[in-house]
Amino acid sequence: MSVEYRKLVFKYVDKVVFLGFLVFFLVTAFQFVMKAPSSTTSVPPMPSKTFRVPEELYEERFVLNTLKNPGALDATHDFTSDPEKIEPGPGEKQCPSCGWIVQRNLASCPHCGYRWHGEVVQLPEPPEDDIEEPQHQGIPFKIVEINRRPVDILFMGFSENPFKLRYDLQINWGGGHTTFVPLGESFHGYRLYPLDKRLVEINEPGLPARKEERYFLTIKKPGEDPLIVERGKTVRENEAYAILDVGSARWRIRHRGKLIDSGDSYFEVYGGYVLEEIGGKGRKYEIAIVRDTEVVLKNGQGEETALTIS
Repeated sequence: MSVEYRKLVFKYVDKVVFLGFLVFFLVTAFQFVMKAPSSTTSVPPMPSKTFRVPEELYEERFVLNTLKNPGALDATHDFTSDPEKIEPGPGEKQCPSCGWIVQRNLASCPHCGYRWHGEVVQLPEPPEDDIEEPQHQGIPFKIVEINRRPVDILFMGFSENPFKLRYDLQINWGGGHTTFVPLGESFHGYRLYPLDKRLVEINEPGLPARKEERYFLTIKKPGEDPLIVERGKTVRENEAYAILDVGSARWRIRHRGKLIDSGDSYFEVYGGYVLEEIGGKGRKYEIAIVRDTEVVLKNGQGEETALTIS
């Protein structure tokens, strides 16, 4: 009987081992599944908002990248745009490669060499309203302002010039430096003539009246009343002046050979001032007289033209 059981065990022992291993595997797998974290575990979710680089840090990186790669230009960024302009104006266009603003009739960009292939553009004509006709043909100036200001004229004295047989007057105009002007000539458009010697009665407190010789100078501008100035005394005059716009050309101003001003676009002028063009055609105009409503100019041929405020 025992022999029969042994035979039976040896016959089914492999199946029993397999069955036992299968049961062990299933139990182990079940335990592993039960210990795994569930889907409801509170894990922090990924943020939906992206982190942005601060603008100042971005600009610094852009500058560094631009310095490292100077050829990599971006026409839409301010760092590569024409520093003097923001956007194209009339008759201009912007290079799509480097952002430089150039005249529309150029075939290539002078900044980066970009070429507009086959593009032929005509510059637009300015509107008729913007075309400013010259006030006087050939006169390159425009009056901005005519006004008057008080000026003190001091007749300091005179000296006899034996070599030229004339009298040189000592004139201090407006508190500036004293100028020597020959008798009979003009200063600031005023003619200095004549020089008279007169007997003047002097009355001083506590002293008897007496007469002395005094010198008087006549100062007169054409068309205006004369001023009589006693030697050593001052008279006040409302002197006319004008401000001229000389445009884009370069000019300088002289008065009796002395340089007054140079290189500006606007000049304050008085009678007797001379405007000389620097370069160009070398034109020259003298301010013959400044009146309340006009400025009379005299060209190199002596021809006079009156300018008025437009």
